[in-house]
Amino acid sequence: MLFTSMQFVLFAAAVLLLFYLLPYRGQRLWLLIASYIFYMWWDPKFGLLLLAGTIVTHFTARAIRCKSAGRKKLWLVLGLLYLFGQLGFWKYADFLLSGISLLGKLDPALHLGLTAPVGISFYTFAAAGYLIDVYRGKTEAATSFLDHALLLSFFPSILSGPIPRGRELLPQFRVRHTPKWSTMRKGALRFVWGVFKKLVVASLLSVPIEKAYGTPAAFSGGLWVLVAVAYTVYLYLDFASYSDMAIGVAWMLGFTLPENFNAPFAARTVRELWRRWHMSLNNWFTEYLYFPLGGSRVPTWRRCCNVMIVFAVSGLWHGAAATFLIWGVLNGAFQVVGNQTGSWRKRMREKLHIPENHPLLAAWQMLFVFGLLTASFVYFRAPDAATGTFILKRIALILRDGFGTQSVWDLGLGRRKILVLSLSLLPVVWEDVWKARGRQFPAIEEHPFAYCIGMAVLLTAIAVFGAYGPGFDPSVFAYFKF
Repeated sequence: MLFTSMQFVLFAAAVLLLFYLLPYRGQRLWLLIASYIFYMWWDPKFGLLLLAGTIVTHFTARAIRCKSAGRKKLWLVLGLLYLFGQLGFWKYADFLLSGISLLGKLDPALHLGLTAPVGISFYTFAAAGYLIDVYRGKTEAATSFLDHALLLSFFPSILSGPIPRGRELLPQFRVRHTPKWSTMRKGALRFVWGVFKKLVVASLLSVPIEKAYGTPAAFSGGLWVLVAVAYTVYLYLDFASYSDMAIGVAWMLGFTLPENFNAPFAARTVRELWRRWHMSLNNWFTEYLYFPLGGSRVPTWRRCCNVMIVFAVSGLWHGAAATFLIWGVLNGAFQVVGNQTGSWRKRMREKLHIPENHPLLAAWQMLFVFGLLTASFVYFRAPDAATGTFILKRIALILRDGFGTQSVWDLGLGRRKILVLSLSLLPVVWEDVWKARGRQFPAIEEHPFAYCIGMAVLLTAIAVFGAYGPGFDPSVFAYFKF
């Protein structure tokens, strides 16, 4: 059951209707039942895995709360071993077996053929963060199993985030929610806005991406520049659209989830970029991995190592493949180099009398950071490391080989689709410009006429201009596989 399907619209309507009709205890129970129905829609047996993890972490958290200091740490370690053990088994067992087989220790044909449960990375991180917070005393262990089960299974966020924090979401389960029409209208608009970004903009961008990565050698370096840029924008819109829909549904139910994106392409440094992109995941890595490693309160060489470790782990979190590890290492290296050269670049700007807020400097920095991100995402999308390297070499040799004789039409988008894509990107760019300036969006949900016009325009655009490439399923979100 996908957010972009009519099944989900009917499901969400039924959940909302009954949720607001029930008393406090009934609301929580119904929300838990609905969340498990939603999750088990994909594969019923994975619901048992989620339930097992919920039981283990619930009683582990209560043991941490009740035991002495020494035993608290033991229970925390046991809980984390269970959580990351099951995550490692489902996501990385075949990857490890293939690595061992390359060393000649196992039969190369040995393969478990595991399919990782949808959302396992997200709810595992939510559970692990909760246990660590209980151990550190940042949140109280939930006395209600129902509340704890809701934290891990809350259906708007379980599949692809945003990753909730127990200290933020648990208190919201402990109060009765009554319908607030302005919040429901705001949530509905946020949801439809996410659907627009996914089914119109991201789906159109996916057409040249699927075609180019299907036959990498068939395209010139010039077209690969366009495809690489398109993929960076596509991945952002694909994931940001899911976050918009998840946050919108949560708003309609009266809950608040953390924001996940904040105009990442307005970042002027790689460090700033990762404070704006997939914020709930990067905040998780910062708090639960980077800081325990020593953070920035260590010698320079250790700080650089800490950054590289975090990004390498982040790469492997996305998938058990060398391409994801390369992507993580590249972004770690970009940040390390940026941090180490920051003072030198600042002195150079002072000598050249270039002010920090000069618009041309800001534009250059944003373009440069975007270029680094785009280069790393070539590996992120490539089926293997060799293909990623081939594409980057073809781009790098543009000055020698030229742009080739191919045109943009060879990427599979006709004039009509390019026009629709260009026009549909305008409000998306405007949204990020607005965010980058730290401004609040007008509360059009408080103005019935403006609200109706906005919803009508978005729904019409979705119905008329939604475009899907041959063989591409626009309803599947890229981050589902992570």
